[in-house]
Amino acid sequence: MSFPDRPAQTRRKRPDLPESRAVLLDPGSIGPHPQPIRTPRRKHVVAVLASLVVIAGVFVASRDDSEPAVHVTADQPAVTPPGGHDPIDTSTTTVTLAPVEETTTTTAPPAATTTTTRPARTTTTTLATTRTPLMTATDGAWELTRVDTGARRCLELKLGPSTSERLLCDAPSPANLWGEYATVITPTAMAVVGMIDPQVTGLSALMYGGVIAQVGADPSTPGLSYAVGVIENLGGGNPRNGFDLFLRQGEHTLGRARVSLDAGQHPAPPVVTTAPYGVWPGYSKAGYTGFWFGGNEDLGFYDNPSGDGSRCLLWRRLGGTPEAMLLDVCPPASDAVFRFAELRDEGPLPGSVRAAIVVKAPGATRWACTWDTGEPCAFGGTETTMIRDPAGSGLSFLPYFPGAFRRGGDRMTVTVYDGQTVLGEITLDVLPAR
Repeated sequence: MSFPDRPAQTRRKRPDLPESRAVLLDPGSIGPHPQPIRTPRRKHVVAVLASLVVIAGVFVASRDDSEPAVHVTADQPAVTPPGGHDPIDTSTTTVTLAPVEETTTTTAPPAATTTTTRPARTTTTTLATTRTPLMTATDGAWELTRVDTGARRCLELKLGPSTSERLLCDAPSPANLWGEYATVITPTAMAVVGMIDPQVTGLSALMYGGVIAQVGADPSTPGLSYAVGVIENLGGGNPRNGFDLFLRQGEHTLGRARVSLDAGQHPAPPVVTTAPYGVWPGYSKAGYTGFWFGGNEDLGFYDNPSGDGSRCLLWRRLGGTPEAMLLDVCPPASDAVFRFAELRDEGPLPGSVRAAIVVKAPGATRWACTWDTGEPCAFGGTETTMIRDPAGSGLSFLPYFPGAFRRGGDRMTVTVYDGQTVLGEITLDVLPAR
């Protein structure tokens, strides 16, 4: 942009400045002959500046915001203002405008954080409880009940005036004949409650009347069976040493479990199931010694596995001292009165003997024995105990238990009677212990 030419004007000569007036030097003319700066009058300077502001406004108004800095340049000849004043130097004027970037900054408010503290929710669920009677003692001394609460199964034992709850909760079926159990002690009684294998149908103890027990199956869960045994007679034993329970199946003694008599729940105890325990075909228990003569000896007969119809004798010591199979013999069929007879030194009891005599004499009523020294061997020479086969085979066992009588010689004579009639007689030498 340029200004229109103005007509030349006649310059009027100014008088020289007085000596005392300050002189401004033009920095561009500093040299050997510096020139003074001519100072235009104020109104002329204001007019020129106003024009420049207008020009700059035009350029600012017309610029594109996207363009870089705008340079405004005006080349003008010297302008002599009216009135003959000094000319105004308008040769070059440059205005540099920085690009204007409109920036809008929006600051989002901070994310609102809301903390809500809710009171803990308390849910009360009432589980259904089902009570199933399992067993009641024949004399009414105790009752065993299954109590199901939700999915949990427990037992409850009412023993006399006392009730023990939450016994054997969710206890599994035993891996052996006897599983987890609980010992309950009340002011009036002591009992054990156990999980048992379904093949166990009864319990017994070393001492006669040592335990009064019952066994029953769970009516709603196949495979679960329970036993309750009230301990009646410890036989003078120390309860801290445990208590032997014999696990029975009818006439058979399947095994022996030693249970703790300390109150509380206990894991499954060790169970002995090897000989002398087990099952024999057609077995019938015929006699039992209890603690007499060495302790807990069982006598019985069973069917000969050969199938000839004859019967065999089984003589065992269960849980006594020592636990052993004493005799397992199948006498051959014959017409002889004495089917089997043996007299042996008894190793565990020095100075004593063991006699095992099987006779077939249905009419026999008694028997007697004497030593070769003339000393009687039992009750003045006569022992009337005769253990007969419950199956009616006609066989009888004449027991002579070790420890009952000392050895009185090297040879013993045994006589069987029917009343006063002698049915048979046999003399036996003492053999070494097995």
